[in-house]
Amino acid sequence: MTIRTLFKINPLRFIISLLLEGMSALLVVLETYFLTIQFDQIKTHNYYGFFLFAFLQIISFILSSGFKQLGDYLWSVQVQKSFHQVRKNFLDGLVKSRQTYSPAIVQNQLVKNLKIVKEGYTDSIKNAVYQGALLVFITTTLLQLQWEMFLVALGWSCIQLYLPKLFENKLNNAYGNLSEHNKNYLNVLNSWLVGLNEIRRYAAISHLFKVLGNASKNVEKSVINKSKIEQQIEYFNSLIYNLGDSVLFIITAIIVIFYEGNFGLIASITSFNFYLFGSLMNISTCRIKIKGTKQIRTGLTVDQEKSRSLNRTNTGSSPSSFKIEDLKIKFPNGQSLTYPNFVVKPGEKILLTGKSGRGKSTLFKLLLGDLSPNNGKIIYFNNENKEILPNYSKIGYLAQDPILVPGTILENITMFNYKLIPYVSHIEQKVQLAGEFSKGLETNLDLVNENYSGGQKQKIVLARGLIHDSNLLLIDEGTSAIDQKTTLKIIKNLVRTRKTIIFIAHSLTPEMRQLFDREINLDNKQ
Repeated sequence: MTIRTLFKINPLRFIISLLLEGMSALLVVLETYFLTIQFDQIKTHNYYGFFLFAFLQIISFILSSGFKQLGDYLWSVQVQKSFHQVRKNFLDGLVKSRQTYSPAIVQNQLVKNLKIVKEGYTDSIKNAVYQGALLVFITTTLLQLQWEMFLVALGWSCIQLYLPKLFENKLNNAYGNLSEHNKNYLNVLNSWLVGLNEIRRYAAISHLFKVLGNASKNVEKSVINKSKIEQQIEYFNSLIYNLGDSVLFIITAIIVIFYEGNFGLIASITSFNFYLFGSLMNISTCRIKIKGTKQIRTGLTVDQEKSRSLNRTNTGSSPSSFKIEDLKIKFPNGQSLTYPNFVVKPGEKILLTGKSGRGKSTLFKLLLGDLSPNNGKIIYFNNENKEILPNYSKIGYLAQDPILVPGTILENITMFNYKLIPYVSHIEQKVQLAGEFSKGLETNLDLVNENYSGGQKQKIVLARGLIHDSNLLLIDEGTSAIDQKTTLKIIKNLVRTRKTIIFIAHSLTPEMRQLFDREINLDNKQ
């Protein structure tokens, strides 16, 4: 994420919001300038002039506050629109790359990291523009009023703006460590809380607390280390600020007393110093934070070329059959799987069998493009038996652990494609789902309390796989939670469809097995 991506969201709003920040800074300086003139008017006993500039000071304050609030609001809208785009791109890449991320990683990327970017980058950009405008207008005013003070301010600016160089790498590492430790902690939570009921049942809560405590220590240390570095930056900034404030006040007093300088500066020099050195200190801090978030922002940047490349994998045709040739896959732990050569013809109903660990589910992932083989290939064909480039999204898949989404049964079957609604009733009958719920297809699924059984869950997902436009359907233990009588009816309905079906199951009766065209056993060597 860069300032360019922020700008592209809405260039006009981006420019207006920062212009408002600049106008607010100008009016703040005018307030201080009017204060200088006010005290000059008192010295010359021009009370009309005093009240006139007091009125102008009030107007400047009101307008400055209004511009600042409006600028902050528009900037906030710009940032949130940009973050929405980052989230969209991240999730889009997640879908196109067919990768699986734990909820902890997604939460860390889309919530915690974006919060760090907001506080350390986008807020800092806005603040730096405001403080930069203040610095320009203050130094310009000082140059007009007393050039000696301008030279002192310029010299002090160089010192304070160099300060970030001393802390840039330390803060960058601190932000990076915090993000990494947040991710690790969320992963630990995700891994352990899934089994909370088992932990309760076997009274292992004390061990859970110990594990979570150890995992949280790194997060605590990272937060403390980040805070420590920020406090060091704040200390040195404050030190330079106070030294500059004192030096400028002394020089002002000398100029006014011995060289008949502008009397009003004595009254307003505190405000000038506050804005001058305060802006320097804030610009220095903003620069450090902007640099410090570079690593996290880089992680949020979407590789557009990679996304386009991934998108091209879903531009092929819907496969109806395939051929396996010398297929082999190796895993990082050193294990490997070798598959026998075989051909599946369009419309065939295949029962895929083999010993546990033989790679039946892995073969499905290879067919879906989720895994890439180390050797051999899978060749896909259409209904006319012509070789094609596959569109993996057009291959139907029912996993061992079927997934439901928040919504009604109807929405889970159609997956929000409302054109399919007229066909749902017919499919509902095929998977023996009709009459299972009192409210029928309009039943809202409670994914937390699970107002459905394991078998009902499988039926819903089976219906989803059948209703969508896929010529090839892969079913991995799709009826394992359904009773044998109902499973027999479902398989009879499945084999009547025109789809090519590859079915994995371990507990089918001989009658069920006979319904398939043939069986492919992965234990057989060729």
